[in-house]
Amino acid sequence: MSLVLAVGVLDGPHASGEAAPDGSKAPITIFELAEILEAKYALFSQFVDLEYDYIEDVLETAMNNQIDALMNSHPVPDDPWAEVGSALTKRFKLYLETEEIVKSGVPGVPTAAALAGKNSRLKTRKGMRRPSFIDTSVLYASLKVWMEANGNAT
Repeated sequence: MSLVLAVGVLDGPHASGEAAPDGSKAPITIFELAEILEAKYALFSQFVDLEYDYIEDVLETAMNNQIDALMNSHPVPDDPWAEVGSALTKRFKLYLETEEIVKSGVPGVPTAAALAGKNSRLKTRKGMRRPSFIDTSVLYASLKVWMEANGNAT
């Protein structure tokens, strides 16, 4: 069995009156927005690169807990990877809130929109400086990390 760590989004509509990061005005899905942000800023792959040690620790702890449960005849959860996904999803959201991606040196981060305080949730569309990639919160709310076994989500 092969396990793959997946970092992505739960797809759905991303209804915004604003232009998409690629400049288009057509409505896009959350998945399409995530693809644009990955291509332009390496948003998801930078999370994995910068948080690699933390991810490794979470996976190692989960594996050790499963082995310990099996060796001691304790029940093993139906989905032993759910906790991993939950912990890493929380870490990804914290990564965005604290703008850890700035440490990676990706050009354009922090974004000009974040620096200018552009905020689609405000009536004036402008406010205080905000973290990059958290404007409407639609993308932020749909972020998800999960494990896949043989191509199937666990």
